[in-house]
Amino acid sequence: MNICVDGYAALNLPGTFIGSYSSELVKQLTMAEIPHMIHVIFEDSNYKNFLGKKSWYVPVNLDMYRKTNNYESLEKYIYENGIEIYHSLNNGFSIPENKCCSYVITIHSLYAIENKSKLDEKYYNKFLSIFPEALEKADKIIAVSYFIKNELIRLFNIDESKITVIYPIISSIYRPLSYNQCKNFLINKYGIKNPYIYYCGNIHQSKNLDKLIQLFKTISIRCRDLKLVISGDISGKKNEYYKDLLSLSEKLDIKDNVIFTGLIPKEDTVYFYNKAKCVISLSEYDGYPLSLSEAALCKTPVICNNIPVVREVLNNCAVTCDLSKPNQIVDFVYYLCTNNEFRSNLINKISIPLSSSVDDYINFYS
Repeated sequence: MNICVDGYAALNLPGTFIGSYSSELVKQLTMAEIPHMIHVIFEDSNYKNFLGKKSWYVPVNLDMYRKTNNYESLEKYIYENGIEIYHSLNNGFSIPENKCCSYVITIHSLYAIENKSKLDEKYYNKFLSIFPEALEKADKIIAVSYFIKNELIRLFNIDESKITVIYPIISSIYRPLSYNQCKNFLINKYGIKNPYIYYCGNIHQSKNLDKLIQLFKTISIRCRDLKLVISGDISGKKNEYYKDLLSLSEKLDIKDNVIFTGLIPKEDTVYFYNKAKCVISLSEYDGYPLSLSEAALCKTPVICNNIPVVREVLNNCAVTCDLSKPNQIVDFVYYLCTNNEFRSNLINKISIPLSSSVDDYINFYS
């Protein structure tokens, strides 16, 4: 079977959920010994470094006009190469205008539907113009969680039989590492010596990083050597929110204790997770809590907002909190950071988060 996958996000959207999702899926598909020919659209010559020499795939370099949603070159490629399945990995944004083969789309997030006020207007308008049509064109839909599946049914009345839940594949790099290995790495590369609590992910209002910084102010009064480390892309449209967070840190007189690393290589995050006293997220919405799942695999305590997808994916992997009770969060983090026995007991109870393997995707295609 000839399968074509849109690999654009794997190379061009590092530090995002869709980038991580696409990267791991494309790598696994192209390295597995499977009875399918995988065609991967890259639009970037760096794919050779990305996949390595042992991969089995057909690299496709097309001139695609994504900003204007012109996918004529993709349609032509599908016809000329006998593609039987085309898989759009980014909420169906790269579905061609005309029907050329069976279409599969992966849905990661429906945040845009009910949160217009917190989104860039250009993206919001594009989402509303493309997404409903992509749902219609798709023969099958992959939802990254049952939460997303239920939201698709609630918001768009999608036939349940059209939706298959396949969790993301999580990289095997996420595992426990020795304390000294992580300590030395972070000192040498990032100059981080102090103990810290960690956030890794999107720098966006929906992640409630302003509330996290305000909570940290209270925690830092009781743990004076503790830092808050925040990793994520702070360029482009995210820079405005980043500047607001810097101003807040300065206003609260904790600017020196809040460290923004910016976007860091994926392979470095495993050291940050392992060395952290805990990983914390007050996010109000996630389609799948990828960074928290990565942290749990590193056996690092996870504290997060009690949202539906967390209860689904991170059952027995995380401590959930109520944002309306900030004092309880502060007390718990303080106790976690100062009581080693309590922290060790919590680590021993961390189970494995729900995720998928490449076989789940191969079976789906078949």
